[in-house]
Amino acid sequence: MTRKELLAIIGRARSLKVVMQAHIAAELGIDPSQVSRIFNGQFVRPTGHALQICTYCRAKLVAATPGQKDLLNQLEAVGHRLAAGDPDVAAAVVVLLNALAPAS
Repeated sequence: MTRKELLAIIGRARSLKVVMQAHIAAELGIDPSQVSRIFNGQFVRPTGHALQICTYCRAKLVAATPGQKDLLNQLEAVGHRLAAGDPDVAAAVVVLLNALAPAS
């Protein structure tokens, strides 16, 4: 996972208000000031506590949006069928999906 991807997950969790820094600090045993710095993007590599916080935020996002996991499973299944049938079409669909996805 890249730093940019990690920040996108944290940002989405913050915007949907599914996480609070104080709860993360308490539940993960990370110093609140370090959680704050990570939330503000003050880290170099997405490892250690930054990765723990990202994993926590992702879990909270999935719990807050129950239909999302089912949609992701459906997209994955269609992707497998496309790739098995015609890899060129699958590659074109990936390009299309990337073009449609909001920038993070």
